[in-house]
Amino acid sequence: MKKRLMSLLLICCMAFAVFACSKDSKYVGKWNLKEAQASGVTLSKEQMKQAMNSDTEITLELKSDGKASFSYGSKKYSGEWEEIDDGIKLKDETNLEFKEEDGNLAVETSGVKLVFEKAE
Repeated sequence: MKKRLMSLLLICCMAFAVFACSKDSKYVGKWNLKEAQASGVTLSKEQMKQAMNSDTEITLELKSDGKASFSYGSKKYSGEWEEIDDGIKLKDETNLEFKEEDGNLAVETSGVKLVFEKAE
């Protein structure tokens, strides 16, 4: 009986260690800017590129180890992220929260809403 109990306890500890260390989140991966909204106007990614006269992509990458990176052309910012009830939160000086909306991630700051779609 004691051997069985110890075996069961060992299996539970191993399972906990495996699940505690893995971050198998639906948010892990690369996210591309889909659109931006401000003052009731929505601009698609293509319209924004045209308005800024640039082919620069704006991306958000969330890694399974909790690392995050945001890039806009040659500019790149990095930090950490965590999953919250309805999306993700960047764990840096901004503490921005991206909410899940129709399978996309949306963040609003300074009156501008950015919507990101997951890359395939």
